[in-house]
Amino acid sequence: MHHKIPHRFVTGLNSRATKCGVCLGSVPFVKQASKCQECGMICHPKCVSSAKDNCGMPTEYIQQFSSIMGQVEQSSHRYSPIVSDVPIKMEGWLKVPRTEKQGWERRWASLENNILLLFVYESDASPIDTFDLGPPNTDVTVHSAIKQQPLTTCWPGRVLYLMASNFSDKQKWVACLEAAVKSIQRKDTIVRTGMFSKTLLELEGSRRLELNCSFALCKELVLLGADEGLFCVNLYHGTHAIITQLTGFKCVHQIVYISSLNLIILITGRERSVVTIDKRMIHSRIDQANSAAKEETNPIPHTVIEGIVGCTVMDASKCHGGSYMVVGMADRVLLMKYNSEMKSFCLRKEFMTNEPCSCVCLSHEFAIVGTDKFYRLSLDHPNITGMLIN
Repeated sequence: MHHKIPHRFVTGLNSRATKCGVCLGSVPFVKQASKCQECGMICHPKCVSSAKDNCGMPTEYIQQFSSIMGQVEQSSHRYSPIVSDVPIKMEGWLKVPRTEKQGWERRWASLENNILLLFVYESDASPIDTFDLGPPNTDVTVHSAIKQQPLTTCWPGRVLYLMASNFSDKQKWVACLEAAVKSIQRKDTIVRTGMFSKTLLELEGSRRLELNCSFALCKELVLLGADEGLFCVNLYHGTHAIITQLTGFKCVHQIVYISSLNLIILITGRERSVVTIDKRMIHSRIDQANSAAKEETNPIPHTVIEGIVGCTVMDASKCHGGSYMVVGMADRVLLMKYNSEMKSFCLRKEFMTNEPCSCVCLSHEFAIVGTDKFYRLSLDHPNITGMLIN
């Protein structure tokens, strides 16, 4: 197959944690990443020069992983607590660290479901080592690059290093190992919780959305924030629920509700601005659309909070005698308080940061903000201090 179409990369803050399409390493949330404007491939900025000219063509990693996980999903009955075993098989030569001296040595590896066997030769009948990828009460993770092990007060974990002979084999092995671990963890979670899985909504075909967030408006209505915009789903009709688009929003990254003000707050648009919407207005527009049997509402009136562009995360709540909102950005954190006379959030204090803000959580008297480390942001006398996290 002759396929040589270069990617068109644009570098900016990554909006969701994912994997690099070149090196398979992790690309964290709100870190610098390069994204192809045509096919959506994401990679590290340093990996752009190594990306192959295969824009628009699925990689072997995606094909392998999608195929295996598709079998896993199809085999799982929607209303059953038992997850059927799907054969996940992979064989080939891998390298493992030598036991007594530096270097690597070749081993024939055979993966079948959650068991990885290592042999000296391909024709051997007995393995020299066996690894269970799904031991009870244990979490197993697969990393596609060597990373430092975190400090822990628990029992030390077991680490297995594997090296593939080429990048194509690495992609296939990572896909199979991740599929095996994910299948086992799904089964283990269902068994441990004793819960039945039930699908409330299926978004397939023309109904498919690139979802980012959700919020339950009431017992039957759920707001969905997606790359395609803001939607409301009426779950009364089950998996064939009615989906209504709330027009006026190009892309919605986060939804927060502040009950004391009856306001829905969104991070929206490519510029990631922050807007507020009266919850009652959403109900009114949805009722009008349903009465007219329309798939979208009239434009929703909303208020754009001035001075906020490039918001990564935010949180809002009534606390410490007022309604506060903490806004995280690429290089700063904003503390805002609602002014009832002006009917808007006003800036109270601004704090510069060394790294983009990746998480915010408001409590009754302070907020926890995560950037390069965790900080405590006091609300009464605004100041920010570092937190020691063990």
